[in-house]
Amino acid sequence: MVTASGRVTVITGGASGMGRATAARLARAGDQVCICDFNEVNLNSTAAELSREGIEILTGRLDVCDHVQVNDWIGQIIAK
Repeated sequence: MVTASGRVTVITGGASGMGRATAARLARAGDQVCICDFNEVNLNSTAAELSREGIEILTGRLDVCDHVQVNDWIGQIIAK
């Protein structure tokens, strides 16, 4: 992933509240943002909101307490 800022940012809890606001701000600043959350509805809503602005983010629905899910998701991010 090559971005305007050169950074890839991973945010847990990125589908609502402070995580969502941080994801939006960093994505607008040029970071490639990857957010995960347990709430798939809010996750999709955040992705759709940014997509309307022409910003694509990577999303993952997972439970950060599950190390297998986290490792799989990080592997997917690295592969891109």
